[in-house]
Amino acid sequence: MKGLVSIFAVHVCLVISAGAGDPGAVMAAIRGSEPHTTFVSVWAGDPTLRPVALAGAPWIDTDVAEHSGVGWNRLLAAMPLDTYALARGTAALAEYLNTSAVGVAMVRVGRVAVSGRLPQLIPASGVCVIERMGTVPPADGLAPGVHDLIEAGRFATAVIGFAAGTASIARAISEALVAGIDVDEPGGVVAAVLDLARCPVHRIEHAVAVGWRVEALTEAPALLDVTQLDPKEPWHVTFAGRTPRTLLSSDDVLRECLRETSDQWEGDQHFVRLPGAIAIDEAMRNLVSRSIHEWRRGDGPLLPEPFGRSGSEMLRWLETPWPPWGADIGRYWTEVRELDHHLIASFPRPEGADHAAFVSWAQYSW
Repeated sequence: MKGLVSIFAVHVCLVISAGAGDPGAVMAAIRGSEPHTTFVSVWAGDPTLRPVALAGAPWIDTDVAEHSGVGWNRLLAAMPLDTYALARGTAALAEYLNTSAVGVAMVRVGRVAVSGRLPQLIPASGVCVIERMGTVPPADGLAPGVHDLIEAGRFATAVIGFAAGTASIARAISEALVAGIDVDEPGGVVAAVLDLARCPVHRIEHAVAVGWRVEALTEAPALLDVTQLDPKEPWHVTFAGRTPRTLLSSDDVLRECLRETSDQWEGDQHFVRLPGAIAIDEAMRNLVSRSIHEWRRGDGPLLPEPFGRSGSEMLRWLETPWPPWGADIGRYWTEVRELDHHLIASFPRPEGADHAAFVSWAQYSW
């Protein structure tokens, strides 16, 4: 394909987070197609749980800079995990590209499956991506529809091939994601950055974004973006509970590819946890991202670090009542209530008549 370079001596950066597939299986699948691949890795999970580097895939992110001043640990507690993984991966890759003369393909473990001979991933210029849809989806009420494509972005983000000399593009993607913090669908941000940078974009051949096709496959793809699959229920794709257009039961080719590659992407994505094994949930992410936005506007101090020596300070911050003139209820519990209509109905006046009952629920029933 025009704009691509030879597949030989490919360099691949694996972006790894806890529980998301088997990085060893992904490495084996890539090496089975191209034995001369050089691997490096980025850890996109709890910094205290970083595993020993895989043999032949050293970490390149242990000293990666976070230029906004927030810090990677706070961003891990603020950003959706997929967005954080992409932001940290592209930041590390920018530094790697800046010190090497090679192109690199970023592969997010657990979000991609190699099912055949690896297609060419490294472009001669710009970037190489999996295109979600090549046509506008029909207006039939099924998912994905046009609004899904607009929200998610035209390009999938499980695999991005960067040409040599594109460190500035990788850095711009990372900085844009960090600036947004709470972006759920990073594909749209990636597409916007590439467009604004006038970066050449090449489509990866023989690659499919599972769940985004209108018609069934007639031949097996070589590469699959499986972001839309629910690892806990891998027999169907998910679009916020709406009826999907792609049914694995009616696509024999796709179903077989997924079955054969399940060890690369199946797994129970672990919650990132604070000290004391407290999972970072939606309420906590909302609070942390909101606090970072306020700090950037100059409306308050930067919240404590969620990991390391100051982890206990973060827990105290979550339990501190806010606003200070409100009820004596920790800001975390207030946010939990705001996200659950059942709690709002059960405790309609948490600052008044329902205060004691709500505090009791937080202490003993949650």
